Formats: sequence, C-alpha cells, structure tokens
Amino acid sequence: GGPLVIAVGLSLGADEKPGNPDVYRRIEATTDCAVLQAEFELAMDHAERRQPGDPLRKVSLAYAKAADERLGEVGCYRAG
Repeated sequence: GGPLVIAVGLSLGADEKPGNPDVYRRIEATTDCAVLQAEFELAMDHAERRQPGDPLRKVSLAYAKAADERLGEVGCYRAG
C-alpha cells in the first residue's frame, strides 16, 4: 500500500533506521505474521497522525517499512 511502494526492495542502512533500535530488533526477531502485521498497522497509524516533515513520522514510517520487509522475509505474503 501507500508510500512504502517506492521503498520496497531497498535495504535499510543504519541512518535509515531512526528511532528505537529495540523496535527493529523486536521486528527482526519475530516470525509471527499476525504480530508483524500488527506492528506494521500500528506504525502506519502513528505515521498518519503526524504531519509530513515531522521527525516522528519518519520514525514511524521506518518501523512500518521494517515490519513490511520482515513480513516478506518470513513468507507472510505468499499466496494460498
């Protein structure tokens, strides 16, 4: 969906992981699709409450991107 489409396939560098490192570690340690989907939706919800240019919006979008990438890595997007 939305603004993440252009970011799909790009790897996150250290400077592209703003915010709390524990959030990224939690996402990367999770293989539960429902948990990852919840992380993604929560991050997107937080991002949508922020104005463009708000640093916290960037953080939330980065969390959402990390969750989205993890969803793909663990096979949550497979058809069937």
